[in-house]
Amino acid sequence: MPWASAEPPCRGAAGEVFWYTPALKGNEDMNELNDRIRAKLEELRGMLQADGGDLEVIDIEGKTVHLRLRGACGCCPHATMTIKDGIQRILREELDPEIVVERVM
Repeated sequence: MPWASAEPPCRGAAGEVFWYTPALKGNEDMNELNDRIRAKLEELRGMLQADGGDLEVIDIEGKTVHLRLRGACGCCPHATMTIKDGIQRILREELDPEIVVERVM
């Protein structure tokens, strides 16, 4: 969220500063990111399927994506590289640098 659109800060009892950001806006942003992650993963599935593999989205919690590799990718010795150096790298470069992809067995 751009800081220019945030409300002026509030001060807590101990003098700490809080910026008011509506919760609904944050949820809308996370829902949009979730949709964008799912769309990008759908694009990437084709690359895995070309090698006899596939992926299944188990869950997306905030910026953490839980995936299960299937087919040839599920037992491939390069699965960790596929997850971290492939899928996670692309999601970070194209969508959000804080995305983490975890493999579910």
